[in-house]
Amino acid sequence: SYFPMNKNVKYPRKAQEEERFGTVFCSFVILKDGSITDINILKCIYIDFEAEAMRLIKLMPDWIPGRCGGTLVDVKVNFPINFVLK
Repeated sequence: SYFPMNKNVKYPRKAQEEERFGTVFCSFVILKDGSITDINILKCIYIDFEAEAMRLIKLMPDWIPGRCGGTLVDVKVNFPINFVLK
């Protein structure tokens, strides 16, 4: 199902005040049932973005699980989250 990331982000106040922006690179595993687990931050340019990125990933609905040869499999995903001031 659709998840509007930009409508769910709560830009950290300190980051707004300091006019910070950038991309947080995350990874997680999509299990055979579509649920998300093992969330990790791979690269974060500003510490306040890390908690918000984790919160956003936890809010996501289940994904469509991966398949290999017709069999459901767990899939590791690398996922960037962009923080941009408007």
